Amino acid sequence: SIACVCNIAGDFLTVAGLDMGPAGTAIATVFSQGISMAGAVLYLNRKKFIFHFSLKTLRIHRGILKEIVHVGIPVSFQECIVRLSFLYLTSITNGFGVNAASAVGIASKYDVFAMLPAFGCSLLFFAWAQLGPETMIGIFSADPQVIQAGIPFFRSCSLDYLAVALLFSLNGYLNGCEKTLFTMTNCCAGALLIRIPLLHFLTGQGIRQLQAYGLVSPCSSLVMIGVILLYLTWLGRKRKNPVFSAS
Repeated sequence: SIACVCNIAGDFLTVAGLDMGPAGTAIATVFSQGISMAGAVLYLNRKKFIFHFSLKTLRIHRGILKEIVHVGIPVSFQECIVRLSFLYLTSITNGFGVNAASAVGIASKYDVFAMLPAFGCSLLFFAWAQLGPETMIGIFSADPQVIQAGIPFFRSCSLDYLAVALLFSLNGYLNGCEKTLFTMTNCCAGALLIRIPLLHFLTGQGIRQLQAYGLVSPCSSLVMIGVILLYLTWLGRKRKNPVFSAS
């Protein structure tokens, strides 16, 4: 969240204030990630983490590295595939004109906050998008044409705020249980077999309404949630334990 706030503030400063264009956006992103990393190190050191972050402790431990690779590579790979599917959405909407592209770009800036695993936060952003999407868009653009183009997209894509909040929580639980291969497969399948084909179908039908494209991600998320729930039920029966047992 800190990184997202810094990123948005950096975008305002470098793009709107200094007129640096894409280079400004890149600088803001790198800077915000650096601030996030520094904040995490300071926080963990103050909370007396299992080790103290310093140059002396930055060493490779084979056992820990093996665990990181086992968990991290599947998670990183699935994130890459998911991002590529959203990049495909962006490439499609860019062809709908500047106003549509701007509206979709603005919507992406809310994703980090709106899709937090904290359901209350997601519910708040969902309600905001349903009741006052023009105010969400207006924070980043005062152009009435951008606002008008973005209203239907915000109302449809905000359904994903609720779905992803649950999906992230379920994925986090499974990753903690070292079921990273399943979460990777499920998320990649959702992107490659549902999200991208649906986007391709809409473009093939000549549909240009942003509302329809905003519904693609919620549909994909709901299918992935359904698959996870079936998997958890199967695990529970297999182990003869409660479905949500972490053992």
